[in-house]
Amino acid sequence: MKKIFIPKASYTCAENIEFDLLKKLGIINLCFDLDNTLGLYDQALPSKEKIKLVNNLKKMGFNVFVISNNNKERVGIFSNPLNCMYLSNARKPGTKRMDLFFKEKNIDKNTVAMIGDQVMTDVLVANKLGVFSILLKPISKNELLRTKFNRKIESIVKLILGINYNKKINL
Repeated sequence: MKKIFIPKASYTCAENIEFDLLKKLGIINLCFDLDNTLGLYDQALPSKEKIKLVNNLKKMGFNVFVISNNNKERVGIFSNPLNCMYLSNARKPGTKRMDLFFKEKNIDKNTVAMIGDQVMTDVLVANKLGVFSILLKPISKNELLRTKFNRKIESIVKLILGINYNKKINL
């Protein structure tokens, strides 16, 4: 049961991910969480750095998606400058909406990495779905009240399981 909370890899930020190693593992579909992963929870549009990151990933041959529990308007507006598909109201850590999204897009789960800042949503849903899970350090400590509640539980889980932000991809 503990393994369901443990990410396959973890980094301090998205730019540090060893994307070349993900490619070697056959991963070509990158699903990024939005809030505190690609941007601040109250940031309407992605930064120039995140746009550059996504564009570079596309040049490397990755398909990039935004998968968020946030509403359609928020996720759509943020995803537009990234020119990528998205799934809003994902209901993570539930798997139903993401599973349906993958089926509709004809995406093989063995080719997917879920990248996010929360153990209790992003890592948990990835591991439940059987996709490669990557935990990132949150961009900011500023977040919604419900997320702060999750963080308290998460901090205990991370402490007990020894989860940190320097677990590299293992081939």
